[in-house]
Amino acid sequence: MNIYLNFGKKTMLPVLPASFEKQESMNNTEININSLGTVNLLGKRGLKKLEIQSFFPKRNYSFCKCAPERPETYIKRFEGAMEKNKVGVCTVTGMGISFRCSIESFNYGAEDGTGDVNYTISLVEYRNVKSERITTKTKPKTYRAKKGDNFYSISRKVFGNSAYAAKIAKANKKKISYKFKKAKKIKIPAVKG
Repeated sequence: MNIYLNFGKKTMLPVLPASFEKQESMNNTEININSLGTVNLLGKRGLKKLEIQSFFPKRNYSFCKCAPERPETYIKRFEGAMEKNKVGVCTVTGMGISFRCSIESFNYGAEDGTGDVNYTISLVEYRNVKSERITTKTKPKTYRAKKGDNFYSISRKVFGNSAYAAKIAKANKKKISYKFKKAKKIKIPAVKG
């Protein structure tokens, strides 16, 4: 078993912890219904969490999983990841554990004169949230172009900016530089926004 933390640089932890615990939870809710009693409403999965307690060795002990870097290097790397809100990956080989995470907390200190640095690092799963802009304003499907209008001015009048001029021109099978010589009804394509 090896433990890797990758917050921009893949780092193998040189000394495995004596034990570690991965936590997973469900966001279930218990409610009391008079005619039934207490029932459990099943929720969605919570965030995975992993806490590791070990030490960064000052020298290469025989039980190290790899040649260790200086303790200060690990401290700088993990503190930097926290300060910059970096999202990384935690992988524990042989256990099937691998998830995107951020560092929730990172504590360290020395206990004796060896130069080794004890630490506790708490990792919390990071999940992307996709958001969509919702609008209740409907855009017209047609527009009455006036003499002298072009697709840029029509886009500004209909959408508030000229960003959709090319789409309007394409929907009407005209070049974007086309200038209307007389009033004409044109199509306005649907756009997200």
